[in-house]
Amino acid sequence: PFTHSFIMPSTGSVTLTAIATDFAGNRGTPASITITGAENQPPTVQFTDPTSHVTMNTGSQYTVTVSATDPDLGLNDVELHVDGSELHSVQVVHFAGVVSGQAQFTLAIPAAAQPDDNLVLSVVAHDIRGLASTPPSTQAVTIHDATPPAVAITSLVRDFIVTPSQTLPVTVQTADAVGVAQ
Repeated sequence: PFTHSFIMPSTGSVTLTAIATDFAGNRGTPASITITGAENQPPTVQFTDPTSHVTMNTGSQYTVTVSATDPDLGLNDVELHVDGSELHSVQVVHFAGVVSGQAQFTLAIPAAAQPDDNLVLSVVAHDIRGLASTPPSTQAVTIHDATPPAVAITSLVRDFIVTPSQTLPVTVQTADAVGVAQ
């Protein structure tokens, strides 16, 4: 075998032709191959669920699904970034060089999360050479307080017996991440 190295231009097509000549001067039929050079294209990624602004309840878990594609080299990973005033996290799903795929992430909204807090979910896909999708795909989430307040009567003991017309002081303790209205 014979080998030859060349540097591929960054873009465009190159036709390589090989011709064999023997010691008697006989030339074989040329063999040709065309190679097209193209810059590495970034992958694309988008949310498939949720697809628009969504409200999520405190104390709940949600599945976030994204689709990613990288037709020129293949996907390496997809990252979900969650950013809010009190909630920050990064989750990663790895791929093995596949051209396209779906990734599912579990998003847990803590019971103590502040209602009306806004989260920004963003996803970024990387190809096998590390090139990231740009710009990241984002999704807005508003947190809804779905955790009821706790209440306890603390000044009286159970099965307390009183005299009719007696005035009793009653103390009630309440607790809630946002406060109790009444």
